[in-house]
Parts: sequence; C-alpha cells; structure tokens
Amino acid sequence: MEERRVRRTKQILKDALIDLIVTRSFACITVKDMIEKADYNRATFYRHYSCKEDILRELMEEKQRGFTDAFQAPFKNKRIIQLPSLTASDLPLFKYILENANFYRLLKTPKQLPGLQDKMMDTIVTLCRESVTHFHSPQSRINNDLMITFRAYGLFGLIREWILSDFEATPEYIANQYIQILNYRPVNITINVN
Repeated sequence: MEERRVRRTKQILKDALIDLIVTRSFACITVKDMIEKADYNRATFYRHYSCKEDILRELMEEKQRGFTDAFQAPFKNKRIIQLPSLTASDLPLFKYILENANFYRLLKTPKQLPGLQDKMMDTIVTLCRESVTHFHSPQSRINNDLMITFRAYGLFGLIREWILSDFEATPEYIANQYIQILNYRPVNITINVN
C-alpha cells in the first residue's frame, strides 16, 4: 500500500494532467507541462512515473476501477434485482461520476484524449455482459447480446448527455431517470413524418 504522501503527490500530478487535457491534446502535453502545472520538479515526477504515458495509464485504470465498483455496487450482495424496486440510492454510479467530474468532462472533447469514449463504452459493455444477466419471458425472441449492446449504449448516451449539460441535473435525478427508462415498456409509438 502506497503511503499517503506518495498517493497525494500522484493525485496532484494526475489532476494536473486532467487540467492540461482540457485545453490541449494529450499528444501535445509534455512532462514539463505537467510538473509546472503541479508545481513539482522533474525528480518528483520520475520518482513515480517513467513517462507521461505511465501516468495516463494509471489514471485510466484508476477511473475504470472506480466506475466498475460503482456500477457493480447494487449487485454486490444480491442475486436478483427487481428493476421496479430500484431507487436512486441503489445506483451510486452517477454520484461517482459527479465526484470525478473533472475526469469525465474529458468526454466533451474526445479529440483531446483519443480512445477515451471507446474505452468507456467497452467498459460498460463488458460490465453489462459479465455482471448482469437479463431475464426475458420464455416467449421472448430477444437476442441477449443485442440487448446488452442496447442497454450499454443507452447508459453511455445518458451519461454523455449529462456530462454535456455540465452536470445540470443531480445524480439522484439521473439515477431516477435511468430507473424509469429501464422499466419503461411502450405499447405503441407515434410516427411523425413530414
């Protein structure tokens, strides 16, 4: 386990990297830029990382672990979840995203950190595939892989829209909307064609 001072130093360097990515592409950021932003020297940086890619890799792994833990939290001690009985407090994922808003705002500018959206989408698809089994009625002809894709992309879209609104709604509101969407069963739709 890393000591507190090391964790603090690494967090300051990661925060500096995130702040820099907001204004320019990761490819254009140098170690010098990071240490100046963090107000450290090169020796401090190289004591913890060998290159800028190492700090990015660690940052991405840390955020992926946090996202995974928050996503899986409702399922930790339950075998079956009744979707209609879910509440916003059962879904800490949205609170986690808001608590890490500086990182997730990077999804607004995908060119700054190429691959971030794909990595997040892959994480959600994997979590939906490995953590959740969707039960269908015996008469259903729904392909489970397609259902997983549909739900994963829907969740990603909801998260992305929330981020693009600069987190205008509360995490509780977004969680409640997600629950309502999961439980929504339209009977008919109206087509508006000009």
